Amino acid sequence: SFGGRGVELVFEDNASDPKAALAGANKLLDTDKVDFFFTAFSHIVQALEARMKRAKTVFIYHASIGKVAAQNTLGFRDW
Repeated sequence: SFGGRGVELVFEDNASDPKAALAGANKLLDTDKVDFFFTAFSHIVQALEARMKRAKTVFIYHASIGKVAAQNTLGFRDW
């Protein structure tokens, strides 16, 4: 449980496409109101970097780009 609430996995398929990833991220953040966001792959992380910073949501990613986590206090790199 998370803060007394259950945990539910909500996901969108980014099809390894930066535009699809951004559309999915917008839905997850604006409609689904997710508390945490997980993603992978450098080209996807780059596409989502600015959106995640504006969202003020915990952003955990698996990619070789370290600067995203360094520039976002809620960004964490799993690498």
